[in-house]
Amino acid sequence: MTLGGWAGMVLLFGFLLVVVVKILTGVVSMTGLLDSVDGSGRRVFSAARLQMLLVTLYVAVEYLRAVAANPNVNSLPTLPDWVVPALAGSQAVYLGGKTYAMVIRPLLTGRK
Repeated sequence: MTLGGWAGMVLLFGFLLVVVVKILTGVVSMTGLLDSVDGSGRRVFSAARLQMLLVTLYVAVEYLRAVAANPNVNSLPTLPDWVVPALAGSQAVYLGGKTYAMVIRPLLTGRK
């Protein structure tokens, strides 16, 4: 059991290392990660994408802290009650912004 746990950790950290190296060397481009395309086809900063990224990263860090605080191999840590509504709200804000930009605004302005 211990060997399997260590092998899993080595595999996960190996994946993380490969992704980080590819990001740092430019193989995986992070350009445009927080951009969206406006009605005229220009790339603009997307606050909705930023908030979704920040909420997701915050929840991930909190989850890892819970795992570190209680490293019981028999169960996963319980999530606080606010996690699911926070992630759902974050996704709703993002999708609402996309819906407005792609459906509602064109209907209001008469553009396709």
